[in-house]
Amino acid sequence: MKRWLTLGLGLAFLLASPLWNQGRAAPPCCPDLGNLQAADLGVALPDLTLQTLEGETLKFRDLLDRPVVLFVMASWCLSCVSEAKALGKLWEKYGDKVTLVAVDVDRSTTPERLKRFKEAAGNPGYIWAMDPKGEVVRAFRVRTLDTTLIFDAQGKVVYRDERPTSFETLDRVVGELLKGA
Repeated sequence: MKRWLTLGLGLAFLLASPLWNQGRAAPPCCPDLGNLQAADLGVALPDLTLQTLEGETLKFRDLLDRPVVLFVMASWCLSCVSEAKALGKLWEKYGDKVTLVAVDVDRSTTPERLKRFKEAAGNPGYIWAMDPKGEVVRAFRVRTLDTTLIFDAQGKVVYRDERPTSFETLDRVVGELLKGA
């Protein structure tokens, strides 16, 4: 009996875990704002520091002069490729009017793996960083890969989702932010 209870609890945990749900679309709570929760509105961009794929230091607080799109992914995440490509199109359209950052949150990722993922996504020229300590996951309560956060120029969250985001959605949200700037 004890063995069945342990097995049942283990299976329940697995089914409820973010890794099991990775890549599956989360139901939207807010039609215009993705899965932005009320608690996320106005949350400020924390002062995190990561290393970029090029070996440079990326300080989030230095990004606060324009909107920021933060894409949480992993180099082995197949469902992340489509959004990485969509972000590439966004970068081509808006250039330096918006800062785009893809953050690989897998602790075991190497620069070589991330470079291969970047190539699979078409080698987009936006910022690629690694977060082996899980700072981004903790700071933004990330539960699944393909999480996208968009911040206004003051560093406040204005959009969040936990599923692959289309170019059209990214373009709409960033375009609205740039209109208001």
